[in-house]
Amino acid sequence: MMNGMEKPKANTEEFKQKIPESQESKKEVGLSTEEVNELLGKNLEVYDNLNSFYKEGVFKGVDFKDEIKIKGIDVVDERFDEAVYGKAALSEKILNFATLGLAKKELGLLKSKERGLLNKDIFNKDTEGKEFEIGQNKEERSGMEKIIGNIHKELSTEDLTKRRIIKRFEFINGEIIKKVQTSRTEDGQIEAVVKLKDEKIKEADNFGSEIVKLKEQYQKHLNEKSKFENLKHLSAEGREGLMKKMAEEEENLGYLIGDKEYELKEKLSVFKEPLEERKSQTEELFGKVSAAFEGVKKEETELNKNLREIDSEIKLIEQSGILAETKKQTIDDLKAGRNEVANNLSELTLRKEALKGRFDVLKTNKQDLDKELSKINKIGKTKEEIAEEEKIKKENIGEDKNKAETTDNKKEKETRTNDLAEDWSFMKGQELNKEAKPETKAEQKKQKTEEKIRSTEESDVLREYDLSDKEDEMEVNKIIDGYLTQKHPQNKKDKKWLDGFIKNIFSSLFDLKKANLSINKWSIVKETDRLFKKSQKKEPVFKSNK
Repeated sequence: MMNGMEKPKANTEEFKQKIPESQESKKEVGLSTEEVNELLGKNLEVYDNLNSFYKEGVFKGVDFKDEIKIKGIDVVDERFDEAVYGKAALSEKILNFATLGLAKKELGLLKSKERGLLNKDIFNKDTEGKEFEIGQNKEERSGMEKIIGNIHKELSTEDLTKRRIIKRFEFINGEIIKKVQTSRTEDGQIEAVVKLKDEKIKEADNFGSEIVKLKEQYQKHLNEKSKFENLKHLSAEGREGLMKKMAEEEENLGYLIGDKEYELKEKLSVFKEPLEERKSQTEELFGKVSAAFEGVKKEETELNKNLREIDSEIKLIEQSGILAETKKQTIDDLKAGRNEVANNLSELTLRKEALKGRFDVLKTNKQDLDKELSKINKIGKTKEEIAEEEKIKKENIGEDKNKAETTDNKKEKETRTNDLAEDWSFMKGQELNKEAKPETKAEQKKQKTEEKIRSTEESDVLREYDLSDKEDEMEVNKIIDGYLTQKHPQNKKDKKWLDGFIKNIFSSLFDLKKANLSINKWSIVKETDRLFKKSQKKEPVFKSNK
C-alpha cells in the first residue's frame, strides 16, 4: 500500500476501450474481455486502490477536501486582478489618447494587454460568480500562501502546496471585494486519508500494547502463584489468605483484560468490518478475472499449437511429390487458414494484455488488503497468541483441503466418529462402532437397530449450526454444557468463569466460521476441549463478563 501519492483512480472510461473479440473467444473459460470490463466498471470501488477505499469506504463521513473560506482578503491587486475591472468609457479613452496617456493616473485607468484600457472604479459584471484559480503566477501563488498561512497557522507549508486556491469577486456597496477560498487537491486528500488512517491504527496499536503488557503481567502472576502454594514457614491461615488475595487479583486482572479487549475490538471494527467486506468482494472479482485471464492464455496456447501444425503441414506438402497444380492449391488453402489463425492470435494478444492489466491491479489490491488486515488482526495479541492462531489457521486450511477429496472425506468422518465414541461419549448413548459379528438373530436385529441409531447420530454430529440463529445458538450451548457436565462438572459452579469461558468458545467459533470452516458438534466439542485444556494450563480466557 502506498503511503504517499495515490495511484491513478479507476474510472469507467478505462473499461470502455474496444478490444476485438474474435469468434475463437467463445471458447475461452470464464468471462469475455467485454464482460470483465463491464463487471469492473460496476465495481470501481473494489477495483480502486486501498487508499481511495479508506477515503470512500472507511472514513466516508470525514471532509478530506477541507474547504476553507478566507475572510478579510478584500484587497484587489491590479497586478493579478485585471479581469475584475470594467472597460473604460469612450470619453475616457479619448481623453487618455489626447493627453498621450497622462490621464490614466488621474482617471484611475489601467492598461491591459488583453482587454485594453480599464477603469478600476467600474466592476466587470462578467466576473461575477466566476472562479479564478490562483496558481498560474508564482508570485501571486506564493503571496497568497503566506496570507493563508498567517490566518490559519494550523496549515503547514507542505499542506498549502497540496491545496487548490481560488478567488472570486463581488461588488458590494459600490466597492469591489475579493474573496479567496482553499481546499485540498485530490492528492492532498489522499495524503490526509493516509495520515488519518495511520494515526488511528497507531492509536489502536498503542492501546493493544497496553493489553499485551497486562496479559504478560497476568501470565507472570500465574507463574509466580505456584511458587507460594507450599510455603513451609507461613501459617496455614496466612497461606490461605495469600492464595485468596492472589486469586482475587487474578480474577480482577482477567476481567480488566477482557474489558480492554472489548474496547480494542470496538476501535478496530472501524477498519476490520469494511476491509473484510472489501476482501470478500475483491476475492470474488479476482476469481472471475483470473478465470478469464487463464482462459485467454489457454486459448493462446491452442492457437500457437494450430500455427505450428499448419506450418508443419505446409512444409510436408511442399516437400511432397504431388502434381504442381494440386500442391499449389493445397498450400494456398493452408496459408489462408494460417492467416485467419494468425489474425485471431493477434486479436487475442490484445485481449490478453488488457486482461493482464486488470488482473495485476486486482492482485495488488488483494495483497494490500491481506497485509493491512494481517497487521490489524495482530494488534493486542501476544507472540504466543499469534503463533497459536497461525497454527490453527494452517491446521484448518489442511482440513479444508482434505474435505475437498472424497476419499479423504470418508476417512476423516470415520476418524472423527471413532474419536467421538472414545473421548466424548457424553454425546451418545451407545458406542458408534461395533466390530464384532452377531451370532444370533436377536443380536443381528440388535445390530441393525444400533446401526440405524449410529447413522442418525453420525449425521447429527456433522450437522451445520448457524451461530446467528437463536435455536442453533441454544443447541450449541447445550453441547458445551454437556461436555462440562460429563467431563468437568466442578467448573460449572464458578458462574463468572463459566460465562467468560462460553463467550470465549463462541468467539473462537465465529473465527472458524469466518475462515469458512464447518460449525458442527465435532468442531464445537473440539474447540471446547482445546480451550478448556488451555485454561487449565493457566492460560487466561480473556472475555469481558459484561
